[in-house]
Amino acid sequence: MTAVAADLRRQLEETTSRLAKIEGQSQAAETIIRSYAPSVGLLHVSVAFNDKSSGRRLRYGGMDSDGSPLKDSDGNPVYTTEGRGPEVRGDFLALASSWATEKS
Repeated sequence: MTAVAADLRRQLEETTSRLAKIEGQSQAAETIIRSYAPSVGLLHVSVAFNDKSSGRRLRYGGMDSDGSPLKDSDGNPVYTTEGRGPEVRGDFLALASSWATEKS
């Protein structure tokens, strides 16, 4: 066997070994997901803000040409309870598991 062929064979064996290791890790991850998927959920909470006295929603004072909120001279977003700008919202994502919510 030539040196080139021997080097190619060695590279192939190393690649095959790495691939087998990756496949084993993937199968382990799939087993975990399959076991716990029925008891895990994604929570999405979207919060809007209302002015306590008027009950009006907090809105952005306007949007620029890029779709970003208008900013004051200090670089802070402009907010208002007047007008028709987009509502200011806080969006939160979390994973929930049934085992975490069960009573002990």
